[in-house]
Amino acid sequence: MKNILDLLLYRHRRFKGESYFKNHFPFMLIVSMLFSIFLADSLTGFVFIVLFFIVIDMLLAFAAWLYYPTKL
Repeated sequence: MKNILDLLLYRHRRFKGESYFKNHFPFMLIVSMLFSIFLADSLTGFVFIVLFFIVIDMLLAFAAWLYYPTKL
């Protein structure tokens, strides 16, 4: 179980001086937009799919914050 969590949450680890919105959010937004272009059939669908991917990424970042015992 620990190996699965390490694999799932590895990219979301935070180190001193990092924040989610400064380091991870811009990259995830670009990746979400690229995937959404191919999955959406309308502008509304595009926005909702991007929001869906961002929410999943933010939940993984929150889980990593709880899982890894780092002092920031």
